Amino acid sequence: MVLKRAAVSFACALLGTWCAAARNPLEEAVARPVLPSALAGSSELLAMSALAEADIAADEAWRKVKTPEELAARQKTMRAAFIAALGGLPTRTPLQARTTGTILLEEGIRIEKVLFESQSNFWVSGNVYVPRTTSDCKPPYPGLIVPCGHTDNGKAAAGYQYAGIAGARAGFVSLVYDPVDQGERVVSPDRMSWRGHNWGGALADRLGWSFARIRVWDAMRALDYLQERPDVDKEKLCVYGISGGGTATSLVMSLDDRVKAAAPACYLSTIHDTFDQRFPSDAEQEHFGQLTFGLNHLGYLLLRAPSPVLVCCTLGDIFPYKGMVSTFAAAQDVAGRFGWSDRFALIRGTCGHYWPEGSRRASLDWFRRWVNDDREAFRTDVDSYREENVGLNLGGKEYGFVQKQVATYRDERELYATPEGRTCSLPGARTVHDLLKDELKRLEAVAQERDPPAAGVAILSAETVARLAGIRLNDRSKGEGRAPARPISEAHILGTEKLPGVTLERLSFFSSDGAQFPAVLLVPDTVKTSPTIICGDGSRTARFAQARRSLADGSPVLLPDLCGWGEIGRFARKFSAQAVPDETLAMTWYPLGRSLVGIRAENLIDCADMLSARFGAPPRLVACGRAVIPAVHARFVAPASFTDAVEMHDKPPAWADEIRTGAKANFADSVHGALAVYDWPLLCRFHNPGDIVWVSMPWY
Repeated sequence: MVLKRAAVSFACALLGTWCAAARNPLEEAVARPVLPSALAGSSELLAMSALAEADIAADEAWRKVKTPEELAARQKTMRAAFIAALGGLPTRTPLQARTTGTILLEEGIRIEKVLFESQSNFWVSGNVYVPRTTSDCKPPYPGLIVPCGHTDNGKAAAGYQYAGIAGARAGFVSLVYDPVDQGERVVSPDRMSWRGHNWGGALADRLGWSFARIRVWDAMRALDYLQERPDVDKEKLCVYGISGGGTATSLVMSLDDRVKAAAPACYLSTIHDTFDQRFPSDAEQEHFGQLTFGLNHLGYLLLRAPSPVLVCCTLGDIFPYKGMVSTFAAAQDVAGRFGWSDRFALIRGTCGHYWPEGSRRASLDWFRRWVNDDREAFRTDVDSYREENVGLNLGGKEYGFVQKQVATYRDERELYATPEGRTCSLPGARTVHDLLKDELKRLEAVAQERDPPAAGVAILSAETVARLAGIRLNDRSKGEGRAPARPISEAHILGTEKLPGVTLERLSFFSSDGAQFPAVLLVPDTVKTSPTIICGDGSRTARFAQARRSLADGSPVLLPDLCGWGEIGRFARKFSAQAVPDETLAMTWYPLGRSLVGIRAENLIDCADMLSARFGAPPRLVACGRAVIPAVHARFVAPASFTDAVEMHDKPPAWADEIRTGAKANFADSVHGALAVYDWPLLCRFHNPGDIVWVSMPWY
């Protein structure tokens, strides 16, 4: 046995030596890193820096508000911008509400299993916990909605069952409902909870929607449902939830005037602290460009001020406590100048990402204080609520954490509002995928009406595409006499290596804002034709075969690692359920209103302009895999910087096709809202580059 192992080891060593000797020396040189390892993550650091600056600036803008008139104006403008960032809100349709069964608990609380449509044939399943009627507690009761966080079984999770029971004990008709892709609203096992939210969110992004649009509208229709119940006081509506439910609480409390008091738990912090300690949150928790109009976590607290908000957080939460302290202090600063300090309160637990008993009790007392005008209901000594939290969390570990049992919980199947436990099995039921396909069809119809087939053409300008993709054009690509709109990257030679027939240069493209990306330039001893850029989403060696062909033709070849790929494609954090590693980087730029497609297109334009200046001719552009999308954008918006059409290899599917098939898409290859104007393959279909391009219809 020992001899056999030795023989295998010798054979492997011999094979490795042979392979190393067989590798092309030029290929080995191309594979070696260009940048020092300390600089390899600069794209992520730059994005995080920009995010923190914008988040802090948003806080400062709120602090500068001095008068009630200024506050009202800022609230109005920001709420309109927020709704636009969501993609607008759907049209209100009949709820078609029905009760499919009841359960009577021992203490007299009744659970009603209910269904209602938040959009036409888009069903929401829920459980309504109705208080026991007594002389001190009788209808109409105040209403409470409880949006669930990220649990696969949704409303049936023990914590959410208790949230409904506790609400009913406090005298509230409490509606606990399933979010999409959770509980009875699961469509596919591989798209449950946050996995499904991010899957749908990436597709929705191409349509100009935020996934939060769906969650906000579900919450608003849940409020509609409570208002239609005769046992609910329509003027006394509240909302509380934790984690993803804390997100939904924060969103709806900032947009719906019917919410009289709210208590979001384990979500609010600061955006930059959350991104730094954890990673970008899921698709419903970030909105494209929100920091460009100043919407951050402080904004959720102040958008409807002086509406009362109790913030629940924990010391060991994944949403950083230090960020919440900062945000709450800013809210108190603004509220204090208008005499509203008592409208905001903060309670903390010592545990991790959890909804402890003291926080839930404080939330319900908070609602009774503001909705029932019971001034004695909420303790002024907020810290005393923590005495009801059993346990301690230190260093991320639980020590003796035992939350006392406060209710008997039902099996998930007992709480089903549908016969099979699946809303998608109801006759005519639609899913999120159906909503996205319907929106795509609507955009197609609008495009047909705008550019009827009889006309045979559609008009698309380079400036429109540049604006949507966030491509900041420089002098060369915009034409003479126009000021540059972005820092232009300059190529710095970090090293030169002479190889047979070729000189290899290691380049760093660096701009004044700190952005950089590496590249390798291969210059044949005899240059016979114009240069070539070969870009791709993998390593430079994956493009080596194409580079050799171009070198054989006498073309200088540039192999750039575009933003977030190659040797600058390693990241400290990881976006949840990401499809590709650079999803983290894409989502970090997302609240700043920048797309990786646009940033990478800028990289390519800088590469092209450098080559044109050096070799006296614009380069041809070869793109592989996911790099095809930024490549065709660069070619379209800056036609003078390139020659010929983009040569494409292994091109990705069209955005519209991804929506039609429900493909596993990602934010890193998306341009927010582009499908209202164009799909990326359209950019390839033109012959005479210019500011206005005419193409055949239809373009989907």
